[in-house]
Amino acid sequence: MLNRDTHLPLYYQLKTVLLTMISNMEADDQLPGELELSKKYDVSRGTVKQAIMDLVHEGILYRMQGKGTFVAPPKIKRSFGRLPSFTDDIRRFGYEPKSKILSFKLMEAPEYIRKRLHLDQDPLVIRFKRLVLSQDKPFAIVTSYLRHDVYPHLKAESIGDSLYDALAELSDKVPVKVHDTYTPVNADDKLAAALCIKEGMAIFYTERIAYLDNEMPVEFVEGHIRGDSFTLDIQISPEKIDHLKRGGSEVAHFSFRLGNISS
Repeated sequence: MLNRDTHLPLYYQLKTVLLTMISNMEADDQLPGELELSKKYDVSRGTVKQAIMDLVHEGILYRMQGKGTFVAPPKIKRSFGRLPSFTDDIRRFGYEPKSKILSFKLMEAPEYIRKRLHLDQDPLVIRFKRLVLSQDKPFAIVTSYLRHDVYPHLKAESIGDSLYDALAELSDKVPVKVHDTYTPVNADDKLAAALCIKEGMAIFYTERIAYLDNEMPVEFVEGHIRGDSFTLDIQISPEKIDHLKRGGSEVAHFSFRLGNISS
C-alpha cells in the first residue's frame, strides 16, 4: 500500500511502484488497467492516470486507444563520443541494423546542396536514399548527397548496411568530422506511411555536413527519424568543459526526449 503519512504525492509514489513493476517486464508487455491499479493501491483513477501519463511522457510507457498501456521499447541513443552513425547507434543497443535502398542516382546538385558542399567545378552528386531498420522495423529515412568528384566509383551494390563502412573499403576518403542539426517536426502523410507511424506524429528532421580531415565537405545528409525510437544523450567531461571555455567547438551537454508537437 502507499504511504499516506508522507509529503510525497500519491501519484508520485504510485509512479515509483510502477517503475519497479516495469523493471521486471519486457517491451510491449501490457500493464494492469487503471481500474485494477486503482483498487489494488486504494487510490482514485485520476491518481493512477497521472502516474501513468508521467511515464508515457518520459517515454517509458505508451498507450493504445481501446487496448491499454504498454511498456515502451528502449530508445536508440545517439552518442557523440565518436563520429555518429545509425548503424553504430542501433548496434550499441544490441539490435540488428539493416538498410533498404530506396534510390541511388547521379544528379546535378540543387543550389542549396552546392553551397553546402562547396561545389564550384563539378556540380554532380550521388543521391543515395535509404530506409534504416532496427529489428526489421522502420527507424529512419536518410538521403545522402555525396560529391561525385570524390566518390566517382561508388555503386549501390557496394553499399551494405553502413555507408561509411563502404566508403572506408572503397577509398581512404572517409568523413572524420560532421556538423549535425536536429529539429522536431510533424510527419506528413508520406513520411508517416514510410516510417509506419501516424500522420502528425513527432519526428526528428536532421541535417548533416560531413568533412574529410582536410576540411573538405563531401556529404550532405537529410534524415527523418522516428521520435518514439530515438533520443539524444550527450555527455561532456570536465576536461571538455575546460576546452569549451578555451574556445573549443564541442557541443555542450544536453539530453531530451521528443514529445508530441502541435502544428
